[in-house]
Amino acid sequence: MADYLFVLLLLALYIALFRYDWHRLERKSIIWGFALGSPSLYLITLFLYHPAWPNPGECLEWLYRYPSDAIVAFFSSISGS
Repeated sequence: MADYLFVLLLLALYIALFRYDWHRLERKSIIWGFALGSPSLYLITLFLYHPAWPNPGECLEWLYRYPSDAIVAFFSSISGS
């Protein structure tokens, strides 16, 4: 319950701080705001429900595992160890 109250408090604070600025923003700024804020929705879901989804570190490891292994193998073959 405390987790839900914490997230609700954060969202209420965000809305309170930007409620007067939303009508002055351009459409492009609003789209960028949603695009940059979407990872926050993912992290809020992880915080509240603890699903078995990959966390950001696992996603980066999945993305960079093979290129980094190839780079390490290349430099270890050059050094001869």
